[in-house]
Amino acid sequence: MALFLKYVAGACLVVTWCVAGLVAAGALISPQPDTQGGTFWLYFIATCIGLSLPAAILFAFAAIVEDVSEMKNHLAAMRRYYEPGRQA
Repeated sequence: MALFLKYVAGACLVVTWCVAGLVAAGALISPQPDTQGGTFWLYFIATCIGLSLPAAILFAFAAIVEDVSEMKNHLAAMRRYYEPGRQA
């Protein structure tokens, strides 16, 4: 599950920033009058960051899910090692 969540979050980040790069490259190739001002780029970058935040949060949640799964496996191994009746 954690791997799937990481793939989804990564895909969202890649799509968001690739589109941002394409828009920026298009604006550099043929600048339009409305993209000359700084407010367009300010809103554009703020929108890209706003779209990236849920994906970054999903990626962090996936990392937590993965860590909890690893801890569960380690605790199970420790439990098997220390269960009563085991000879060292």
